[in-house]
Amino acid sequence: MKYLFQVDYAPIEEEDYLTEDALYPSDYISSNFVGSIADSVEAMDEEDEKTCLDNLKDALEIRGGIEVDTENRTITITDKDRFYKVKYDALMEYIKDASELSLDQYSLSKRVLFTDNDKEIRDFTFVDIRNEIERLTFGDKWGIYLCSDDDGYDTVDDFIRYLDNGTTLYIGQVFRYHN
Repeated sequence: MKYLFQVDYAPIEEEDYLTEDALYPSDYISSNFVGSIADSVEAMDEEDEKTCLDNLKDALEIRGGIEVDTENRTITITDKDRFYKVKYDALMEYIKDASELSLDQYSLSKRVLFTDNDKEIRDFTFVDIRNEIERLTFGDKWGIYLCSDDDGYDTVDDFIRYLDNGTTLYIGQVFRYHN
């Protein structure tokens, strides 16, 4: 899913919705979403927006700790630890496997293959490890983004990381982006 959701800490009136132009760099706007993350963005129509909100709900609630109310257009952080637990566990497992990396593998001159009862389970180099750790820590660079006037834009995982349990975000404009 390549979506960008405008959010704020208070309800967003429709006349305050971000426009596509606001996501392109200009002399007046410092945003660099288009150019650094996306090649282009398009605001969603009402029907596509409903589908996007349903997809957001599914993507966030499956991990727990987040409630998405598509009718009222809110995201509420109920238990951040629970939200991050799945990715934390995956990260710790990945680091455990990566700890077996040799100097040759670290220097990218050889690939490492981890096996479990003669079944291949991982094949990676240091660059693969770095990328996977970034993905598990900060979220998928090509996934869901949240943006606000106060906090800029970031992946949903990294955006939520700095919020407290009980925080409610209100959703404004929804964009699809392409890269």
